[in-house]
Amino acid sequence: DGGNDGMDIALCVIYPQQSKLVFTSARRPLWLLRDGAIAETKGDRHPVGGKLDQERNFSDHHIDLEKTDTLFFFTDGYADQFGGQEGKKYQTGRMKKNIVAAASDTLDELRIKIENDWNDWRGVLEQVDDVLVIGISRVC
Repeated sequence: DGGNDGMDIALCVIYPQQSKLVFTSARRPLWLLRDGAIAETKGDRHPVGGKLDQERNFSDHHIDLEKTDTLFFFTDGYADQFGGQEGKKYQTGRMKKNIVAAASDTLDELRIKIENDWNDWRGVLEQVDDVLVIGISRVC
């Protein structure tokens, strides 16, 4: 029957000369870090594939970029990881707070902080899902 599994994915096209971005997504957000704050653009609420009981369309989001913007994309496995003292999920709010706190850091410094915090959170618990975080800075 083809199963019920769908795929969550985020795609973007960056036009650096025009300082513009076009974003479309199946259930994954785009985070734009600007001036120490994160603006979230949500993806459409349905996956690619899965049970196809109706036609699905995906929205394009057109975003004007600034030179200091940093973009973040990530899989759901990052926030869904169990850990901490109570074995709860990591949650995107924790990640957002860490990114904002390190907004003036280089992308490499931020990567190290994000990775260390997530690994500390997970501790000895097994990784439950795929984990990918993509950060892109100075896109125009």
